[in-house]
Amino acid sequence: MHLIDSHRASARLIILAAVIAAAIWLWALWPSEHGLIVTFIDVGQGDSILIETPRNHVILVDAGPPGAEAGLDAGSRIVAPLLRAEGINVIDLLILTHPHDDHVGGMLSILRQFRVRILAIPNIAYSSPTYKDVLRTVKKRRIPLVNAHQGLEVHFPDGVTLSFLHPSAFDLRHEPTESELNDLSAVARLEFGKAKFLLAADAGGESEIRMLARGMDLRADVLKVGHHGSSTATTGPFLREVSPRIAVISVGRWNEFGHPAKETLARLREARIRAYRTDLDGTVTIETNGERIWIRQSRLPHWLRGGG
Repeated sequence: MHLIDSHRASARLIILAAVIAAAIWLWALWPSEHGLIVTFIDVGQGDSILIETPRNHVILVDAGPPGAEAGLDAGSRIVAPLLRAEGINVIDLLILTHPHDDHVGGMLSILRQFRVRILAIPNIAYSSPTYKDVLRTVKKRRIPLVNAHQGLEVHFPDGVTLSFLHPSAFDLRHEPTESELNDLSAVARLEFGKAKFLLAADAGGESEIRMLARGMDLRADVLKVGHHGSSTATTGPFLREVSPRIAVISVGRWNEFGHPAKETLARLREARIRAYRTDLDGTVTIETNGERIWIRQSRLPHWLRGGG
């Protein structure tokens, strides 16, 4: 049974907005002086991205890998403490790009420790125990669930827009094989003023070909490099179309896959793109006022940085 079929009751809560406007409007509670802040969290070999809008709306994309024992997952050890250090108790939009363990492994801890307003996941049938636990928890807590696919947009009143570019509804028409799962990753573009971020999750070359063929606007100042910098992602044509100034690779030190691949790093160098790696640079935080971009990095845990 497909994910959305098993959560039809929750989906009804937001079906009107999804069908009529293909958008979700999340309204501000209080003002803030900061701009858009995007934090690429060092969770080892996995992905987790914290997004804070100027009026303090919170988006969390993925929650890192599982741990060897209960309570040692990245969600519990790294992501949750970082959110608390930021004074975050509510996640307005939680996104699971796809159900591989290095993205969903810490998700249960996040669902149990924070109030989640909406969860967005591509409508993918997958049978891993962790993924099933996540879906059961979502259903039990009556968290509205939306299908993250091309055409869905999330608008914030402070001028931030999150647009899903991939996969398309057509891409999700059948149950994927294990090898196809990465190429069904939810790819999104985040915009604030003139600043744009392309978050490529684990999308590989096949996903890139599909996005290019659809003729969509992929340009971005910052690219979250697909699939941890593997050799099959961030192809030359895709990189030329995105044309980023900055690239961030979320990757674990001395990982068994050899990520990031030498070929990918060479393509980034040849395009004169400034690349950051969480295995070498730690957590990478990028802030923008919609015009300028500031970057800071830290090898120290976020909650020990003394506000720096």
